[in-house]
Amino acid sequence: MRAAGVAFTRSRPFRKNDLALERVEAVRRTLDDLARFELAAEQDPYTWRDSLFGRLDGRDVRIVFVESYGRASFDVPAYAETHLATLRGAEGPLLQAGLAVRSGWLTSPISGGQSWLAHGTLASGLRIDGQSRYGAMLASPRRTLFHLAREAGYRTVAVAPGITRDWPEGQRLGFGRIHAAGDLGYRGPAFDWVTVPDQFTLAAADRLLAAVEGPSLAQITLLSSHAPWVPVPRMLPWDSLGDGSGFAAQVEGGETPESVWSDTALIQDAYRRSIDYALQAVTADAARPRARLPLTVVLGDHQPTPFVAQGTSRDVPVHLIGPPEVLALFDGWGWTPGFVPDADLAAWPMESFRDRFLDAVSPAAPG
Repeated sequence: MRAAGVAFTRSRPFRKNDLALERVEAVRRTLDDLARFELAAEQDPYTWRDSLFGRLDGRDVRIVFVESYGRASFDVPAYAETHLATLRGAEGPLLQAGLAVRSGWLTSPISGGQSWLAHGTLASGLRIDGQSRYGAMLASPRRTLFHLAREAGYRTVAVAPGITRDWPEGQRLGFGRIHAAGDLGYRGPAFDWVTVPDQFTLAAADRLLAAVEGPSLAQITLLSSHAPWVPVPRMLPWDSLGDGSGFAAQVEGGETPESVWSDTALIQDAYRRSIDYALQAVTADAARPRARLPLTVVLGDHQPTPFVAQGTSRDVPVHLIGPPEVLALFDGWGWTPGFVPDADLAAWPMESFRDRFLDAVSPAAPG
């Protein structure tokens, strides 16, 4: 019997051995992938390279991850109207502070979650798209960007408000000092899952990094745009942050996940507002006066979940912020001046950033 437009075929009987064979094949593929990954981890051209970071002349570097900040902020009209206005509005204050901005795209190995895989990818120069690769990277002799910076005389620091327990992986990633949630001095309320609002995290990072002797390379992880995206913090005057108690009024009687997560439109709007808050915080912090202006790399870790991203792209924006003479080191990258990268600009795999960055900030290798 045949229905219109549908062809019926006789399928072979299912056998238990078929499932066993499929599992064996999946294990074999996984082992082969890990073997290739481990070989790549051991073959690092920067292991014996001298004078890394030398062209920075001891300037501090900050890598700031903005949670769930992806290409959707530029491609989805409902998000772009808000986020691009905030980014473009920040360019004037940064120019007045003696800073320039260039922007491009990176393709994250993940989307929707597992931020630590993106962090490990950027640091190691290896594509880490699953927990097995993450574990293999940590167990390998691979030197991350932070290991290499330490060998070049930099102090390496993680400002990690999402860390609330022991984190032995941090040392294996190359961090000499880890400031977890309890080390930031925050005494205000949590914003649901978010332990510390971004503005306070950035202010705490300024204070903690100012006490570091010698040049530093810091990774600062922001959380306020992490799902469930409510309640959304609001900016406070920087000089009134204190211990963060002033944020309490923003939480009391505010939105809850239960009040938002029953409606897709409400979820998307909460995401829009939380990313906008994160962008306000990170751009305002970059423009604050400092004795010596750092080189700051701001990027998203991954796109939000697809129904919020309203697409399947894994591209995330990345911004370089620093004095014009420092950004001149990156002239060969062809990135777009300002915070809005050209839509047609090719996205680099996130794992390529480490080596390209090292080449830009280091004297040319001999030979």
